[in-house]
Amino acid sequence: MKNLLIKATVVSAGVAVSALTVNLQPASAAGFSGAYAPVYWSVYNEDVNQATGVSSPAGYTNGGVDFGGAPNSVVLAGGNYFASTPSPYPDGNGDGFPGVSGGTFFETTLASAGYVFFDWSYGTFDSRGFDPFVVSIGSSAFTLANTDGQTGRYVSSFLPAGTTLGFSIFTYDNAGGAGYATISNFGVSANPGVVPTPALLPGLIGMGIAALRKKQQDGQEMDA
Repeated sequence: MKNLLIKATVVSAGVAVSALTVNLQPASAAGFSGAYAPVYWSVYNEDVNQATGVSSPAGYTNGGVDFGGAPNSVVLAGGNYFASTPSPYPDGNGDGFPGVSGGTFFETTLASAGYVFFDWSYGTFDSRGFDPFVVSIGSSAFTLANTDGQTGRYVSSFLPAGTTLGFSIFTYDNAGGAGYATISNFGVSANPGVVPTPALLPGLIGMGIAALRKKQQDGQEMDA
């Protein structure tokens, strides 16, 4: 079980990462097949108590992964989706729970050394900042998006075999609708033609926490 409090801290203090144009060997673009077929990935949810920071197996966070587009793409949906499948739709069943945050994780380990690369697009049915999309590599994690309509490409540094690779959607309130990300053109290559230096975009420091406090404050004003 992962320490979700640590993950939440990384998310709120992370930065979005993009990359310049990269020329990759066509044969390296394996997609979600072979060593990276869906069967080799783990998908799980965890809740975290906002007051104590203690994480536990999910009782409220209900995200998942839609593999219908594999091997070309997959869709990761965070907690608070509405339906019996992990397709992202506006939440209409009111399953949010006060004081509980959560994360939906999609993880694997690298079968061989190389550069990880993928394209991504992000959407959310909630307000900006409540359901950020995060990539984690080893012990490092970066927020890629938290605003509806964002897209990008990611290229990692050279990584050794056995490195943990993960994608996640973190929900700060398990309410308001799911955040979701489509991951496509995924691959791991030991011999990319040109590897760019990642360009750091403006950080999203504290965006989720600030948005949650604002939402709670607005709710209190409405109740007053």
